[in-house]
Amino acid sequence: YPFLDRKIYNKKFRHACDIADTIIAISEETKRDIEKYFFIPENKIQVVYQSCDEAFYKTYSEAAKKSIQEKFKLPADFLFYVGTIEERKNLLTIVKALKNVKDIPLVVVGRKTSYFEKVKAYIKEHKLEQRVLFLENVSNQELPVIYQLASIFIFPSLFEGFGIPIIEALTSKTP
Repeated sequence: YPFLDRKIYNKKFRHACDIADTIIAISEETKRDIEKYFFIPENKIQVVYQSCDEAFYKTYSEAAKKSIQEKFKLPADFLFYVGTIEERKNLLTIVKALKNVKDIPLVVVGRKTSYFEKVKAYIKEHKLEQRVLFLENVSNQELPVIYQLASIFIFPSLFEGFGIPIIEALTSKTP
C-alpha cells in the first residue's frame, strides 16, 4: 500500500484500538498482531472466528454440478485454488509443483493483480497452459459448486489473518 495510506490507516487503527472498550479479532493471529503492533492488552481483545456464506453448507445435486462443470469446461478431476492472485497468496508455488504431479490440472478463481503476469509467464515458459485454467466471472452461487467438484483444495498462502477460502473448502467437504 502507498506510504501515505499506511500512515493514515495506522493512525486510524491505533486510535480505534485506544478508545474501544473491546476489540473483536477474527483469529488468534490477528489478536497477536493487535497486541504487538498497537500495544493493546490481551484482555481487551476477544476472538470471534469468521464463517462463510450458507451456500457452502449446501450439498448440490449432480445436475447442478454437471451444469457448472459444462459451463466452465471443468475437467473431471482438478486441484482448486481460490484467492487474490498476489504474491503473498503464493499461487506460483502451486504452478511450479504441477511439474511433479502427472496430468491433474489446476483451476484458479481470483482477482488478478500484477503478480498474475509473473505466474502467467512461468506457465508459458514451462508449457503448462493446458494444465492451468483461470476462471472468470464466477458468481457467489457457482463458487460453492466448484468447490464440491474439486478433487483437492490448495491454499499455500504465506500470510493470512484468517483465510476464508479454507473455511469454504472445509464446509464444502473438499479435502
